[in-house]
Amino acid sequence: EKDPRNLVLYLQLMRALCAACEASQSPGAGEALGEVFDSLVCYFPITFTPPPNDPHQITPGHLLQALLRTLRATPMFAPLALPFFAAKLREVASDSEEDPVRLQALQAVAILAPSFGAAALVPHATALGEGLERLFATATQGPAGVLAAGLGGSSSAPSDDRGGGGRRSAARTSSRTRAKGAWTPCWAI
Repeated sequence: EKDPRNLVLYLQLMRALCAACEASQSPGAGEALGEVFDSLVCYFPITFTPPPNDPHQITPGHLLQALLRTLRATPMFAPLALPFFAAKLREVASDSEEDPVRLQALQAVAILAPSFGAAALVPHATALGEGLERLFATATQGPAGVLAAGLGGSSSAPSDDRGGGGRRSAARTSSRTRAKGAWTPCWAI
């Protein structure tokens, strides 16, 4: 597994297999679904760092995209994938403002949700909403901060004030309130 080309090939093969099982409505597909899902999400989050002067030019983004394409191959993954990524969104962030696990989980939800459809989202709406609320509430800069700003939050740099007041605390409260208000109508689907 040191060569990312092997992972890309594996994900392409799994995507084709999942699509073929979906198209043929294979009766055994449901029985193996959990094992197939586990064999895919064991690669999440993508932590690959390409070597300098990599002749293949495979990036972490390419690997994440290949993984998500495979999960998107069948809506049968929805009951497994949505709670998995909701849990990743709710995880406590690392010391880094740009928590790669939660940002990759956000990308996953954004890509998978339209493919799975509203009916598949409804049972997981609360968990996803909580995860998104936590992500937006803690985002003050970086890519997640940009998303929070799109919902009306603040993406300004944090202040040194750690006592609960100041810009950072106000930005979190404002972002949390706006994110919750913005997502609430979506869950009424």
